[in-house]
Amino acid sequence: MLTNLYDRSASFDSTQLDWRAVLSHRWSEAISTYASIATGYKGGGINPRPFFPQQILGFNPEELTTFELGAKTDLFERRLRVNGAVFLNKYKDIILTLSNCPGLGSPAAPCALPANIGKADVKGAELEVNLRLGGGFSIDSSFSKLDFQYKNTGGTAVTLGMITPYTPELKGSLGLMYEHDLPSGAR
Repeated sequence: MLTNLYDRSASFDSTQLDWRAVLSHRWSEAISTYASIATGYKGGGINPRPFFPQQILGFNPEELTTFELGAKTDLFERRLRVNGAVFLNKYKDIILTLSNCPGLGSPAAPCALPANIGKADVKGAELEVNLRLGGGFSIDSSFSKLDFQYKNTGGTAVTLGMITPYTPELKGSLGLMYEHDLPSGAR
């Protein structure tokens, strides 16, 4: 059974003021540290992909508060750069797209419903190292570790132990670069 969705309408209105506070200290020309607290916001709205009229539903904005401590260094005449940080991100009303929407169509009905699924905390650490070897060569590397934990899921199909898409626990990269001047003088 096909349903006409073109005669349906819905509205959503929201405002948000975000802020950021940073405290930093330069210990020397080569070493600085910082602490920051900030807020972030992802707008809510109305389901942009309803398959049935029952799926024309609104969802609230996602709110985020971040806490970060870090250090930035340029050592050995700027040949070695080491930057590191630890952080905690606290999400409220996190938005995920649900593919299973019980009660909003038949059990086998397609669904792609953005919904606020609850609260989550993301703890992590990241490290970046850049080493200029000389002769135009340098090595770049980065490493990060994330611990993503849902704190509550408000009765949605998401469970506390589920893994969130696109948030790997470990991530790293390593690259060797070569830089030289072109005959025109450009790099």
